[in-house]
Parts: sequence; C-alpha cells; structure tokens
Amino acid sequence: MNRNDRLIYFAIFIVVLAQLVICNYLFLGPLVTLTLLPVAVLFIPLKHKSAAAMLLAFLMGLLVDWLSDGVLGLNAAALVPVAFARDFLIRLFVGEDTVVRMDPVTVNKPGWFRMIAMISVAILLFLLVYVPLDSAGERSLGFNAARIGISYAVSLLAGIALANVFSNLNKREQL
Repeated sequence: MNRNDRLIYFAIFIVVLAQLVICNYLFLGPLVTLTLLPVAVLFIPLKHKSAAAMLLAFLMGLLVDWLSDGVLGLNAAALVPVAFARDFLIRLFVGEDTVVRMDPVTVNKPGWFRMIAMISVAILLFLLVYVPLDSAGERSLGFNAARIGISYAVSLLAGIALANVFSNLNKREQL
C-alpha cells in the first residue's frame, strides 16, 4: 500500500468519524439527513474491485449505525448500492481509462461539472434507499419526497467540499 492510499483510507476514517458526530450530535430536523458517506465510497481506491468496495461500504455503514442512535443496518443497506455503482459512475462521469488504469479519481480530468454530477447520482442513490427504509411505511410519499430533496441539497453541498479534499489528496500522487 502506497502513501497516497494510506492518506485516502485515513481520510475515509475521518469521514466516518464526522458522520458519527453528525448522526449523534447534529439534528437538523426531521426533513434533513446529512450524509458524507456516499462521497467517501466514490473515492475508495480503484484497485479495490466492486466486491471489496461493497464490503468496505457495508462495514462503514454498519459502524456508523452501530455507534450512532440509528437503526442497525440502515446506512449499510444504503451504501452497498452506491459501492456497487461506483465503477459504473466513474466510467460514466470520469472516463473508462481511469478505471482501466486504476488512476486516482480527481477533479482535474472530468472537471467540476461532471464531478458534481457523479456525486449527485451517488447521493441520490443513497437517499432513495435510505429514506424509504428509515420511514418504514410510516411517512407519506410527499414527506419522503421532501426529505429526499432537502437532504440531497444539503448533502450535495457537503459532498462537493469533501470531493475537493479527496481530489486534492489524490492529486498529490500524480505530482
């Protein structure tokens, strides 16, 4: 494992800790679910294939669920589809050659527009699984739609900032 991979894994660990703090101490209301984990899943080094990324995403989600006051398995269930779609999203928005060469994902190649689009899809995928599972049929479709929309907007802003951090860490390897 090279130095850059260790930095990325350390940054993912910090994101998991930040998500724990958000889950345990930052209540933004019933309509807002702030999540950082889908962006962290996107930046798992590409040398890990989908199965390993899904396992790591599951463990990240399970750790957050276990150490926070949420339902055990909720974040884990919502993160696994994001990890499953990770390679496809990177191929679609960053480029096939990045996946084939296992290059680090940075904003330099695709630009911010495509990076934001990739983050958007990952966050939406997460929320489309998370919110219905969290409501367990107790909330109306309108409430769930509003929760997904508001949570998406808040999580996207945080995700863009987080993607900038991960992108800068990955750029260090390319210098």
